[in-house]
Amino acid sequence: MIKIENLVKIYDNGFKAVNNISLEVKKGEIFGIIGMSGAGKSSLIRCINRLEEPTQGNIFIDGKDIVKMNSKELKEARKNMAMIFQSFNLFYQKNVFENIAYPLRINNWKKKDIEERVNTLLEYVNLKEKIYEYPANLSGGQKQRVAIARALAVQPKILLCDEATSALDPQSTKSILELLLKIRDEFNLTIVLITHQMEVVKAICDRAAVLEDGEIIEQDTVLKLFTSPKTATTKKFIENLPQFDDYDELPVEDYKGCILRLGFTKETTTKPIISELIRQKNLDINIISGNIDKIKEGKVGHLIVEIFEKERDMKNVSKEIEFLFQDSYNALNPRMTVEDLIFEPLQFLPNIDRSKKKEIVLELLKQVELSSELLERKRDELSGGQLQRVCLARALSTKPQIVIFDESLSGLDPLFQDKILNLLYKIQKQYHLTYIFISHDFRLCYFLADRIILIDKGKIIEDFKELDKEIIPKTEIGKILLADISKLK
Repeated sequence: MIKIENLVKIYDNGFKAVNNISLEVKKGEIFGIIGMSGAGKSSLIRCINRLEEPTQGNIFIDGKDIVKMNSKELKEARKNMAMIFQSFNLFYQKNVFENIAYPLRINNWKKKDIEERVNTLLEYVNLKEKIYEYPANLSGGQKQRVAIARALAVQPKILLCDEATSALDPQSTKSILELLLKIRDEFNLTIVLITHQMEVVKAICDRAAVLEDGEIIEQDTVLKLFTSPKTATTKKFIENLPQFDDYDELPVEDYKGCILRLGFTKETTTKPIISELIRQKNLDINIISGNIDKIKEGKVGHLIVEIFEKERDMKNVSKEIEFLFQDSYNALNPRMTVEDLIFEPLQFLPNIDRSKKKEIVLELLKQVELSSELLERKRDELSGGQLQRVCLARALSTKPQIVIFDESLSGLDPLFQDKILNLLYKIQKQYHLTYIFISHDFRLCYFLADRIILIDKGKIIEDFKELDKEIIPKTEIGKILLADISKLK
């Protein structure tokens, strides 16, 4: 339906509002574009109908590039596109009837047909009794309904919504969103909706794109954006929703069992997950709080539960295996301080003295060579090297026997890599830990490992057991990976 390719919009003052954006909107889809103020949302949507002239790129509507259209062709193409605005853009000197009739008159509709069409639309948006009222006498929600009726007047195929609900109260917003859904379903309209409100995207969008500094930084189905956000900006939008509020504020010291947050999506929201856990794992479960929320694709929800194991003594339980992943940034809760982040795995263990929380954390910080000054900092206040050390401190807190590193150092610069490697070596010797180190960088493995295995297509192709001797690879991949090994000697 709508296909945008490499769209750029640069204003006369040199400001690049849209930077090489490409996206597709399917027929009958409600596509959301969300971003902070100044992200380029309005510029993007106004380029779609050429209210703003693109600097470069292509915009195809039903296979036709409107960027290349002359004024006559563009006028014809715009008959299939309508737009509603944050400020309603009504004619305040005209009454409701005249506002809705305006696009019909300029398209040379007959008087009788205009009257019939306007009355039908007013009934559709539930404003029949306001037909002769002026906009000044209408509420915000009523004004937007008039604007929607006017947009629908000439039966467009595409409806563009520029912050259509941001000036409305919550109840009016809800009613307008319900109306947009109704319009899409009954008229098979394609709707492109820009907003800075994640609640709007959650309520009616099928897919969405997140804009930042004129670029799309993430786009997916709404369900995937909510359940697996990839960027910090998307996560910030989601964290402002009610379902994410209560977990971080939970006073865990008031509970004796393990505190877990269980997430649910779609069909799992209606399944007896808790009863299955009780039956299969022989657990006692106390439900602390929960929430099920609706998004366009279905339901998402969570439960916060306290778990007690019936048969096994948990007093001496510690995790034998810990993992450290490449993405240390997204592995950490942005709302929690370093102190809380490091202590979090320990709070699930009943034998932990929570009154000694700070003392325990300080000792772990010392082990990973981090300053006590970081205690009150949050994730976004830490460098990449500090983030990885915090993750390491978390892993060490449960006194594991095995630590698995999955590309844990690949996101660090060489200087920090060397510092972390030295630290890992020191910790491994001190606590007699077993490391499993996964990496594409042979240099990192060579520094730390006693044995190195090369894998290709799921099979072991090389096994170097004696690293203190000359390493002679037998495979081409081995030769490539070991090409710089001489530099290490």
